[in-house]
Amino acid sequence: MKAWFQRQTLRVKVQIVILVTTTVALLLLFMFQAVLQYMELRHSALEELRLQLVRVGDNTIWTLVTNNSLEAKFLLQDFGTSPKILSCQIFTSDGKLFASYGPNLSSDVHLSLQHVTNSSSRFSLGQICMHRPLFHQNKELGLLVVQASLIDLQAAMSRFVMIWGFIVLVAWLLSFMLSRKFREMISGPLERLALAMHTVTEEKAYTLRIDGTGEDELGQLTAGFNEMLEQIELRDSELTLHRDRLEHLAHHDSLTGLPNRLLFNDRLKQAIQRAERSKRPLALIFIDLDRFKIINDTLGHDVGDLVLVEAACRLEASLRKSDTVARLGGDEFVVILEEFESQQSVAQISRKIIDELSLECQIMDHSLYVTASLGISFYPDNGTDLTSLKRCADIAMFRAKDSGRNNYQFYLPGMGDGARKMLALESDLRSALDKNQMRIFFQPQVSMRSGSVCGAEALLRWQHPQRGLVLPGEFIPLAEETGLIVPLGEWVLRETCRRARTWLNRGLGPIRFSVNVSPRQFRQSNLVEMVQLVLEETGLPAHLLELEVTETLLMGDVEDAIMKMTELRQLGVLLAIDDFGSGYSSLSYLKHFPITKLKIDRSFIRDLHQDRHDLAIAASVASLAEVMGLAALAEGVETKAQEEALIGLGMEWAQGFLYQVPLPVDQFETFLQQAHTDLGAAHTEPLPVIPLSNRINPSSE
Repeated sequence: MKAWFQRQTLRVKVQIVILVTTTVALLLLFMFQAVLQYMELRHSALEELRLQLVRVGDNTIWTLVTNNSLEAKFLLQDFGTSPKILSCQIFTSDGKLFASYGPNLSSDVHLSLQHVTNSSSRFSLGQICMHRPLFHQNKELGLLVVQASLIDLQAAMSRFVMIWGFIVLVAWLLSFMLSRKFREMISGPLERLALAMHTVTEEKAYTLRIDGTGEDELGQLTAGFNEMLEQIELRDSELTLHRDRLEHLAHHDSLTGLPNRLLFNDRLKQAIQRAERSKRPLALIFIDLDRFKIINDTLGHDVGDLVLVEAACRLEASLRKSDTVARLGGDEFVVILEEFESQQSVAQISRKIIDELSLECQIMDHSLYVTASLGISFYPDNGTDLTSLKRCADIAMFRAKDSGRNNYQFYLPGMGDGARKMLALESDLRSALDKNQMRIFFQPQVSMRSGSVCGAEALLRWQHPQRGLVLPGEFIPLAEETGLIVPLGEWVLRETCRRARTWLNRGLGPIRFSVNVSPRQFRQSNLVEMVQLVLEETGLPAHLLELEVTETLLMGDVEDAIMKMTELRQLGVLLAIDDFGSGYSSLSYLKHFPITKLKIDRSFIRDLHQDRHDLAIAASVASLAEVMGLAALAEGVETKAQEEALIGLGMEWAQGFLYQVPLPVDQFETFLQQAHTDLGAAHTEPLPVIPLSNRINPSSE
């Protein structure tokens, strides 16, 4: 029953509750009225019969006194003429029947009469039995017993039940009709609320509202539900805006508003699919702003950001609505071109982009001119997938950079071979030290006058397992660019010092060993500490180590260079300027550097014997070194004519193929053992350095 009730709708439940409550109330009222009616009718019947019994009893006492049973019988007959009287009997005091009318009493009633002392009554089904003792002069003469029918009472109760049954039925019908109205008033709003909740749940219809203006709990519930929907609608609207914003940020560049790399990749894939279906070509233009880093470094990133925004606007203005322009990051943009006639039309668009970007750009208080280098690849000629098209366009863009910038280049087969080789070379270089592929060659530095060996320059070589012996010119620039030059330089320094100490212990010396220091290595903050640690680990005297730096390196940060070189000289390490004259140097700064040697670049030695300009430069460097108290050494001496010209300039020290090619470690050790040199002519102490106060100051002349 409970489970059945729980399955019913709210409307049915409300009506059932109302009807059950009404029915129970009506039944209780009916039963209460019936009991009251029955008690009232019974009391009336008893009173009426008791009065009749008293009258008859008074009349029958004399018959008992006179013992006239016939008279008593007549009296009883007159009394029994009433339709309600069933029987009446008179008993003597000893219990014998004196007179009677109607049927006799039942035996159990007859027996119970023996104990009657006062007037009393007894009800049974459909009738009532009443008896009254008969006294004369305080002496009990007998007992009068009357049985009367209750048909009047039953008839009255039947009428009562019919009347009240009709009243109850009418009341129940009225209750049923009213319950429908009340059900609608109570369950209607709840049903509409439930239907609205279902609709909102299924259809996400947060704009739905329920009509209801009542101030009761249902009205408050309806108002609360509408308020909840309003808040949900507002929050849903905000979430939609946030989602759209996040969707836009996820697929667009936050600075320029252009599609970002993610969206660009998706559009390029779709463009490739369209091109494949339509059998039409597709062009990809990779754009990189020239020297954009200078703008950021000199004017700040705020100006740089505004330049990027302006460049994005100009790119969009140069293209059609159907074309896609995106920013990949930094100063890199990319354009997808579809529906073009020929490569010539792509070239015209590229030239238009270059011209538009190169116009004057007014940013804050700065008038800037920004150029761009463009690389172009085509589908399907240069690739049929996203990766290959991007790679080819990127390679073509770098070719445009190498071609002087501010131009465009189409990708051609073979353009990427050099880049791929450099990538493979970089990968191999990163593991070269771990795989023990690096080698050190030594080239002697000799006296042109006596032929004695005064020192040797350590030169790095790479023994590649497939390429063979790789010269420094092929991998040193790459190592410098990638930062690998720092661990390589430290390894060369440590290995050179270790070998030098070993040869010194074997009596092959003392000679001075020169090690090149790269610009990136020189800028390391721990350079001096690293050199000191290597000298302590290997035990090589500091005056037998010479570090070579370029003049371009020294001109970068003069104060830092002077500080580091001074600290190195305090350790006892010698310092030389390599390739002197090939770069840009200032004599006003040069006099402050605590250097001990100048090495004349080989470019001035090559034609020294036949070019008076080279001869004049070499003579100037030799004179400068002499005046400043520095040693001078000529690099790249290959012929006797060059040697004679240098001796004629008063120079003594040289290095080159005329004396010895660079030798690996074992061969250089043999060279030292077999060399017939005057070891006494070799410097056993660091070259003397003239104090700055005693040097010629060009500005004082």
